[in-house]
Amino acid sequence: MNNRSLRIILIISFVFNLAFLAALGYRLWQRRHRTPQRPTVARERIEEHERFDPPPELRERMNALRDVLKPRMRSHRQALSEDRLELVALLKEENPDSMQIESVLQCISRHQMDLEREVVFHLLEQKAILPLEHRERFLEMVTR
Repeated sequence: MNNRSLRIILIISFVFNLAFLAALGYRLWQRRHRTPQRPTVARERIEEHERFDPPPELRERMNALRDVLKPRMRSHRQALSEDRLELVALLKEENPDSMQIESVLQCISRHQMDLEREVVFHLLEQKAILPLEHRERFLEMVTR
C-alpha cells in the first residue's frame, strides 16, 4: 500500500473511532440525566417469560465453563492491547513504516479472530451441556 492509501484508511478509522466515542459519551450523558421509567406489567411478564434461567446444576456447569474461558480471553485481550499500543507508537512516529503498521494490523486482526473463536467455541460448549428445551432459549438469548 502506498502512503496516501494508508493515510486515507487511517483517517477513516480515526473518524469511525471518534464517532464511536462521541456516541458512547452521549449515551453515558443520557443515562445520567434521564429519569428511570418503570416497565409496564405486560413488558415485565414478557421479559420474565423470555429470560433464560437454567436450573442451579446447569448454571454451575455453565459458570465452570466460563471460569475456564476467562483466563484465555484475558491473555488474548492483553496481547490485543499490547499490539494496539504498538500501533499507536508507530502512528506517533514522524515517518512511520507502512510495512510495520501492516504487520501490527495483521497481528491485531489475528488476536480479534482468536477472541471470536474462543467465544464461539465457548457457546458451543455451553450449548452441548444444555438439555434440548434449554438450548432453544439459550440460542434465542444469544442471537438477541
